[in-house]
Amino acid sequence: MLRARYTERDTNDEQSRSAMFQQLYNKTFTELYDTEFFLLSTNAGIRYAHTFYFGITVQPYIFLLAQLSQCGSNITFSDGTHTYEDEYKTISFGYQFGAGIDFGLSPYFGLFIEYAYGYATLEFPNGKKYNGDGQFVYLGAAYRMSYGLIE
Repeated sequence: MLRARYTERDTNDEQSRSAMFQQLYNKTFTELYDTEFFLLSTNAGIRYAHTFYFGITVQPYIFLLAQLSQCGSNITFSDGTHTYEDEYKTISFGYQFGAGIDFGLSPYFGLFIEYAYGYATLEFPNGKKYNGDGQFVYLGAAYRMSYGLIE
């Protein structure tokens, strides 16, 4: 199994998070700030699936993947006199695992739901490391290059 994905999360000025962001970035900001986090990962690993047929193909599966990730964040903030923009990037090795089920609605088209958990290191200027990945539930469509058993 080979997978690539890009995730971006935006956060805006929230008073409850101001102290945390000031600590993570080792910055003091007195006015509005904006932060963005991104994760770009390439995964490769194994997937085990078992196929059932109940009028449609039903295929539950599990997977375990090694993950090469580029995690990063940037912050735009003001100290009261100047506006600054800082960007931080970390490249790390991590992992991703999960399970899902694929419903084959036709020989080459299906719908799936999948749960995945991943770990990718995101390092902030305060020297601490955090998980830049996390838990996700994916819903989507699948296109199959082959279908069924070859006889």
